[in-house]
Amino acid sequence: MNFTSKPLSCFQITVGKFAGVIFFFKDVYAKKEKDKVNNYEVSFSYDIVGGNYRDRGYDKSQDHLNKIVNDTNKELFLEEIGKILNLLLSNNDLRIFVQWIT
Repeated sequence: MNFTSKPLSCFQITVGKFAGVIFFFKDVYAKKEKDKVNNYEVSFSYDIVGGNYRDRGYDKSQDHLNKIVNDTNKELFLEEIGKILNLLLSNNDLRIFVQWIT
């Protein structure tokens, strides 16, 4: 998974369908799965803070056409950033505040 870290623990996806989207994780809860190395049961939410545009040419009434992440592909976006989060947890990355569940 390719991504770039931004200040304040923001991340920008650099390749693929969601390239350019800048977001941060919030409300991260994790539990290490038994008998599996670097695999976690995770719940989280996120906020998109930038880069969520394909084209800025649409007017306000058609703003939904500008979005890279929209209602149609939101589940796919969650899968993609979930992979990023699992990698960050595996590496004990300090940019993510995790509430561990035992």
